[in-house]
Amino acid sequence: REPDRRAEVIIRSSDIDMNMHVNNARYFDIIDDLIPNSAELKRIRAEYKIPVKLTDKITAAVFEGEQSITAVLENEDGKQCFVFEGIK
Repeated sequence: REPDRRAEVIIRSSDIDMNMHVNNARYFDIIDDLIPNSAELKRIRAEYKIPVKLTDKITAAVFEGEQSITAVLENEDGKQCFVFEGIK
């Protein structure tokens, strides 16, 4: 299935933690910018798959359904780095 929308994600130096990858909490800031503010979610699930570093080129794909919203962050190799699922 094709995503409802795609966006390039800019990784900033302030997103990086002491381990030199994106801080776990920052992923939710990124997702918050991608999903509609009107989405009232009852439950969320997050899966961290591959650490994202400052130099990584990340693309977000957002899939909206009647019961859920899913956002996937992928690196330039097409590998999933982070998956967010929100249940309405």
